[in-house]
Amino acid sequence: MPTSLNDWLRILENRMLYLSSEAAEQVRLSAKEGKCEGLPLRVAALVQEDGSFHYAIGFEDTPKDEDVRFSDKGVDLIVAPASAGNTGRSMYPFEEIDPATLASWLEKGESVRLIDVRSPAEYAQGIIEGGELMPLHLIPLQMPEAKEGEKLVIYCRTGMRSGQACGFLSQQGKDGALNLRGGIVAWAQQGLPISRADKDVSVG
Repeated sequence: MPTSLNDWLRILENRMLYLSSEAAEQVRLSAKEGKCEGLPLRVAALVQEDGSFHYAIGFEDTPKDEDVRFSDKGVDLIVAPASAGNTGRSMYPFEEIDPATLASWLEKGESVRLIDVRSPAEYAQGIIEGGELMPLHLIPLQMPEAKEGEKLVIYCRTGMRSGQACGFLSQQGKDGALNLRGGIVAWAQQGLPISRADKDVSVG
């Protein structure tokens, strides 16, 4: 995701937002599961007073004049300019952190609750140390929250499913969930450690 307003404007001008093959497949799967097939994925940035960004993603086909529309890997995308306002009733903002930030928190011993929304099979292949298995479909049932003074970080393989989880929690009024940008793939690509999951990876 872009980290500055200039980056965002450059994306709008040059249509530089690309999806990995894995992310494109996850978008299609999410659209099917959410009965949103045929709707484009809208990505918007909300600029905060301190200049930082919150991101809002969702399936929505109510383009505005300033939106940029294009396709990548068979996925229709709408990129909205950065703004200080709400982006629509079906768009729910959430915050992101990068792997280096999470690694720093864990190294310092800060209180972090890590939720892994991948499948049990993916979880069994390796996790971020402390990751708690809670597949995406269980998020509405278990509604994870952080204790007082604790950070809630949600991750998946590439950041798409965890972004959905953060957006859902925001929709339900549960603010504060942080999406790990790029997921466990980005974590591993930065040389950060992957741990073995417990033998028992049952959920429920």
